[in-house]
Amino acid sequence: MSVFLSQSSRWFAPPLALVVAVLLTVVVATGLLGFQYLQERQAANLAQERNRQVLETLDRLKTVIADVEAQRRGYLLTLDPQYLKAYGVSDESVRRDAQALQALVVGDPLQSHRAGHLALTVVAKLREIDEIVKTVRTYSGPAA
Repeated sequence: MSVFLSQSSRWFAPPLALVVAVLLTVVVATGLLGFQYLQERQAANLAQERNRQVLETLDRLKTVIADVEAQRRGYLLTLDPQYLKAYGVSDESVRRDAQALQALVVGDPLQSHRAGHLALTVVAKLREIDEIVKTVRTYSGPAA
């Protein structure tokens, strides 16, 4: 009987080693794929968070630009300087939000180019509106 057990254990040893090796390979491969998935998921979460921040900054920039436009329009329609009280604060908010947007997209060349172009356009439009307001102030001064 012991000869039979001895024979059978030699016969089972190679397949058993092969099964253990295959199982170990499957476990290691599953671990590596899980780790890779975790890294990709974290990268996707970071990209999603950055995109959310970019959209929030764009929305804030749009709101501040609309406020500046409303102040200037209100002044031009009424010539009431009360509309220009928050004048410097709004301009600074626009510039600050444009810089924040550029900082958020610095890693993406295309978005960085677009944000830079947007910042230049906003500054040019603010300057243009400021010139209109200065011109109206000059012509509607105390003598008018």
